[in-house]
Amino acid sequence: MDKCPPTICRAKLYQDYFSKFGKVYFISSIRNPYATQKPINLWVKYAKMQKYNIENLDNLISTSYEELVLKPEIVLNRIKDNIPFLDDISLNFSNNQTKVQGKTVNTDSLNRVTKKEKKNKLLETELEILNYFNYNFIE
Repeated sequence: MDKCPPTICRAKLYQDYFSKFGKVYFISSIRNPYATQKPINLWVKYAKMQKYNIENLDNLISTSYEELVLKPEIVLNRIKDNIPFLDDISLNFSNNQTKVQGKTVNTDSLNRVTKKEKKNKLLETELEILNYFNYNFIE
């Protein structure tokens, strides 16, 4: 699991190479474009790469930042169910601030909306990718 853009765009190459040695596993994650600090054109670019990965990689678990924060047990169970050698991993919330579903997590940035007007100029032309990841266009 690596979130750097070169890894995201080379994931298929990694799968093709490393599958010679056994199963290759991926965890794909994305974040609400309105909450991210990245320029919106980069979010769109990376979202399209993640969409490609979801549709073309074997053994891929897909999640979102929001799901990971609000429903970590569901994400953890999905990982355990799909990556056998990680069946003993557990959750650790030692550095977080807020209680959600009885667990301590940091939710400060979940509902943040930054630079909405600027982001909307591009997002209104990219509704398909926004919808693909179940994010709403905010007027």
